[in-house]
Amino acid sequence: MGYQGDTVNLWTNIWLQPRQTIQEIIDTNAQYAVIPLAILYGIWNALSRASNNEMGDKYELSSILFGTILSGTIGGLITLYVVGWLLKISGAWLGGKATAEHLRAAFAWSIIPVICTLPLCFIGIALYGNEIFSSETPAISADPIPFFVLLAIQFILACWASVLMFICIAQVQGFSFWKAIGNFLLAAVLFVAPFFVLAMIFSAFRN
Repeated sequence: MGYQGDTVNLWTNIWLQPRQTIQEIIDTNAQYAVIPLAILYGIWNALSRASNNEMGDKYELSSILFGTILSGTIGGLITLYVVGWLLKISGAWLGGKATAEHLRAAFAWSIIPVICTLPLCFIGIALYGNEIFSSETPAISADPIPFFVLLAIQFILACWASVLMFICIAQVQGFSFWKAIGNFLLAAVLFVAPFFVLAMIFSAFRN
């Protein structure tokens, strides 16, 4: 089922009119474009992890790209549903009214600025090849300005995506901006808590 309205306005208005835009989406079709957005976010995240983990020291560029597209697709979908579920649980404790479906839409649409950095990732790969994913970076070191410009743009867009996420969560939950941040932080605690408990149990058995 598609979106019955002006889709062009959605993609542009989410940047500066997030409350009105996300409300229009959940009122019309909360599932619209959510899955593709989650997949693109997952691919971006997988590329970032591959770069941070210097995967280029072990694998060829073609293998990295194939692996990030595959793992990013799966990881993006898992992230979408886990985030929606955790935001619903933690938001309910604060009096939130949103369904998991609406929170998934809020998450997916708010990360559009991050997704828009994907072309920058591929520009970096076109300029520097496997160095983007490697510890050895002679070409980047020889001419670092384009690389740092790409990083700066990505950082700014990631920061704006965070702001949009809190605004979109606030709108669908009926929260203030600051309460939406609390909703997100509680969800993060819920996500981390099981791993912390398992680590404590493992540590206790080792001792």
